[in-house]
Amino acid sequence: MLGGELEFVRDSHGSCFGGDALRMRSDGGTFTAGIYTQVEVTPGAGYRASISWGAPTEPDTFGRQLGIDPNGGTDPTSPAVVWGPMHWGAGRILNYPPGEGPNIDVVARAHGSRVTVFFLVEHPRSTGDNMIFVDVIALYPDAAVPVADPLTEHFFLPLIGM
Repeated sequence: MLGGELEFVRDSHGSCFGGDALRMRSDGGTFTAGIYTQVEVTPGAGYRASISWGAPTEPDTFGRQLGIDPNGGTDPTSPAVVWGPMHWGAGRILNYPPGEGPNIDVVARAHGSRVTVFFLVEHPRSTGDNMIFVDVIALYPDAAVPVADPLTEHFFLPLIGM
């Protein structure tokens, strides 16, 4: 958690894709928080992080964003983290093809044998009992990811027009 107060709950009502979902909830408060996972990968290979479901109760009060740390670090404020676009507003499914709906996918090349995938939620304005359900965050090999600029060691590949 980066700021504010909320509860993280395993929602056993079932996800859209089977199994449980994560519910992030705040009753009247605001927060900046998220989750991360570390994944063993092939050094130098390109990867795409994608989320199928990030459904908030009040969509205009929740920003949703994916990030990848190609070094495998766990600090979401690290300059090494490559962040995808932040999405506000309607859109429960967040990995539509370009032009068909919101897509917050992000890509990066692994620097070592582990990368970290972050899912960040910004909730700066409360309308009461607000929550977001998170389900199916995935990391896929993506051979189309360009090689990083050695001066910056990371990049962002826009998904518009792909």
